[in-house]
Amino acid sequence: MKEWIGKHIILDGKLIDNQDTDLILQATGFTVYEVFRIIKRVPLFIDDHIDRFENSTMLTGYRLPYTKAQIKNNIYQLIDSNLFEDANIKLILNFPDKTSQEGSVFGAYFIEHQYPSKQDFEFGVTTFTLATIRQNPNAKIVNQSLRESTNQLKERLGIYEVLLIDSSHCITEGSRSNVFFIRQGHFYTPPLGAVLPGVTRKYVLQAINKLKFPFTEQPMPMDKLPDIESVFITGTSRKALPVNRIDDIPFDVGNQFMREIMHEFDRIVENYLYDHQSR
Repeated sequence: MKEWIGKHIILDGKLIDNQDTDLILQATGFTVYEVFRIIKRVPLFIDDHIDRFENSTMLTGYRLPYTKAQIKNNIYQLIDSNLFEDANIKLILNFPDKTSQEGSVFGAYFIEHQYPSKQDFEFGVTTFTLATIRQNPNAKIVNQSLRESTNQLKERLGIYEVLLIDSSHCITEGSRSNVFFIRQGHFYTPPLGAVLPGVTRKYVLQAINKLKFPFTEQPMPMDKLPDIESVFITGTSRKALPVNRIDDIPFDVGNQFMREIMHEFDRIVENYLYDHQSR
């Protein structure tokens, strides 16, 4: 089953018809990937996402086969050749052989997406914890077993996201998100070395700094959750999304400080879109 949607995809730097390819990612190797959002046909925070894509590749010991300028041009080609206004694009770099970059395949294409509803932003979403960690957390690499286990847990429990717990019983990140905690107006999030360096996370931190709220990067032990007032997760599709429950612990989704950060992040996005409407 094809992962991509739309009329065209990018394959090894060339725009081709969706029907003319059968891109197969070799299970014997590994795949570095990146997902970003287009809004009103503008690729949101595109330079940050390409930089992270490059960094993920470098952390595997390899390099991108194209320059950042070439990749950005491919992305604009893809957007121009499809009709999507608001959607997600995925970049992949597949290595069929773990011991060599020879035969690597680069692709860019639109994928199915599911954005939070208005009710999700208003009333928050439910989460559950799972004792596991991602290897090489700073690199965005396809981990099929982790994805399958978290997806199964979401479906079985009817939850929105799975939060990962390390060997020290601390929350590190979501299966597809970063996580923030608030107590008495002070913001906390797990340290960058232990989590994926989320692009949305970066701009939420900018919002926190702009509004001059106190902020600390530190592990969040599970036994400290009852002291936390509010929680939210961040991600490409999720933006800054309130959490109403972790396991059986409820949280305040109307927290004033969290809502101010959500609004400030929305302003950052709006300003970015305004500045990049014409290219």
